[in-house]
Amino acid sequence: MATQSANKLDLSNIWVFSTCSKVELQKIRKAFTEISTPSGRLLCEEGSPGEEFFVILEGTADVIRNGRKVNTLGPGQFFGELALLDHKPRSATIRSATEMTLLVLEQRQFTGLLAEIPGLTKKLLQAVAGRLRAADSKAFH
Repeated sequence: MATQSANKLDLSNIWVFSTCSKVELQKIRKAFTEISTPSGRLLCEEGSPGEEFFVILEGTADVIRNGRKVNTLGPGQFFGELALLDHKPRSATIRSATEMTLLVLEQRQFTGLLAEIPGLTKKLLQAVAGRLRAADSKAFH
């Protein structure tokens, strides 16, 4: 994805929001807060309570489980939805690998959007299922 001004980012290019209408996308964008963070910043800690959902606009982040890097996330990817959906501790640590610009959605706004935009719930469930299948595939191969 080409670097763009975050305010001009087309959220419909992010898979989880791709089926949302223009009105829904406007509601989603207004619910998010934009933040910038330096390289090396702890964004989520494995085992801690999760209260935010993140969408990466610029930069990359490392996904760490049990002290081992297992993945790298980049622009257009998201994380943090699992803890918001099931109210369980974070399943991984996420640390910024570069300077980053992120959109952050807190629990209350997240819950409100799911109530307002039913199609978003389906997309998130598909994302969770995809992550579970990928984890199963790695575990059993």
